[in-house]
Amino acid sequence: MRRVRFGMLVLLALFAFALCGCMVTTYYEVLVADFTFSTESHLTLELVRFDASVSRIEQRESSFMIGPQGVVAGPNNGIVRYYWDFGDGTILDSGSPLISHAYLDDGTYWVTLTVVDYQNRSASLVKEITILNRRPVAGFIWRHCSVVVMDIKQISPMGIVPIPEPRHVCLELVANSHEQGRHSLDADGHIVSYQWSHGHLSLGYGPVLRCNFLAGQTYPITLTVIDDDGATASITLPVAVH
Repeated sequence: MRRVRFGMLVLLALFAFALCGCMVTTYYEVLVADFTFSTESHLTLELVRFDASVSRIEQRESSFMIGPQGVVAGPNNGIVRYYWDFGDGTILDSGSPLISHAYLDDGTYWVTLTVVDYQNRSASLVKEITILNRRPVAGFIWRHCSVVVMDIKQISPMGIVPIPEPRHVCLELVANSHEQGRHSLDADGHIVSYQWSHGHLSLGYGPVLRCNFLAGQTYPITLTVIDDDGATASITLPVAVH
């Protein structure tokens, strides 16, 4: 009989406890996706290092009125998979939070990280990264294309004698030859314009240019190239004509 009364008292106490309401603090887990990358400017073809080790499982506090259901918190065993979408068509699945990626073209990309934890829960985060155009490189070589010797004859008291005129040499200026390792290139695109000049004098356009030069002189020749993104590069070389 005493046991029945005690049980009734316990039930009444619990019922009263629930009716009056009582604030209970508990903790629950939240999976948070996060990653960092260098804040320095990035160029095309340059490896960008991404670090998702800042992704985490947070335990947050929650207060609520006690009710018939309880809350059970699971163990914090961490993140098991990292899925990367770099925004350029490259998608990678990794078990490591550290990864590197190089972009082939300049522009703005949206990088998406999705993490999966030990309970197969997932969380995602999207960040923007800007990749800058890599400037082209200007370079050229020169070689003989032909030799022209001009002689003018005139009449003198001694008879007809030749008067030598300065010798002119035809040189071929080449910007797209791989000889001697001095050629123009654009690693992340292509060159759309080649401009040749001597001082303020424009000599012409194109990857190959043929010009006649006075022999025995040295000419500072400038080549300016423009790539498909509008970036420019120039080089001036002393061209000795023999």
